[in-house]
Amino acid sequence: MTCKMCKRNRKLCKAHIYPNNLREFLFHENVFIEAAVNDGRPQKKKTLSYDKHLFCRDCDNLMSNYEKELKKTLKAYLSSDEINLDYNPNQVTKTQVSCYGNDLYLGLLSILWKSSMSNKLSTDLGSKYNEIFMSWIQDKQVPSDHDKYCRIEFFGCLEDKNKLHMYTQNQPVPYKQKRIHCYFLYLFGFSVIIKIGQDISNNTLYPDIIPQLTPDADHLNIPLLPFEKSPGFLAIKDLHKAIHRTSGQQP
Repeated sequence: MTCKMCKRNRKLCKAHIYPNNLREFLFHENVFIEAAVNDGRPQKKKTLSYDKHLFCRDCDNLMSNYEKELKKTLKAYLSSDEINLDYNPNQVTKTQVSCYGNDLYLGLLSILWKSSMSNKLSTDLGSKYNEIFMSWIQDKQVPSDHDKYCRIEFFGCLEDKNKLHMYTQNQPVPYKQKRIHCYFLYLFGFSVIIKIGQDISNNTLYPDIIPQLTPDADHLNIPLLPFEKSPGFLAIKDLHKAIHRTSGQQP
């Protein structure tokens, strides 16, 4: 079959949309918690989504290199001392973690791109952005003019004072802000907004609070926000309801 990245006729592998190496974060208090988004309605799910009709092993391994940086950053974030501080509603607490910005950027972008390339999910970036982002991933480099096409913002999301929302969803949640198409990625309290469209460089929801990820970053200053005051609140709220929707057992 034809690989959707290198376009060669090769044996395709079992490619996870969200990195499989994040599985170790999916267990919280001995309960597996992930929310699957189907037709806009989150439901509890027990497996990470994968697609056997996307990529050959070589191309999947290329993206795995970026995903290792994502896992390393998440691990540092989840063990941060600042998250254990008492939450002050009158002050934005920030936690700092080191990172390699280029690979972290490509790791997050590859999740969105894989979601768009898969027929199993509803994400659709369109052919223009599919080609642009594929070229960045193949070149192993985010270009200097990246903010003409894409802007990545991030923040931490607190469920209750200093407790993180320890779950994820199995595909990006889309919403629109003026002419900007936004995709919300939720990764264990690390919240990511990927914006695509015109006028990206001048568009931000909270310019004084929500920082932008740049490819040359060597660290992140992550603001920690209560989930009811955070961007993407409705998406988080629906995910929260799905996680706590029970059949006899509370997560």
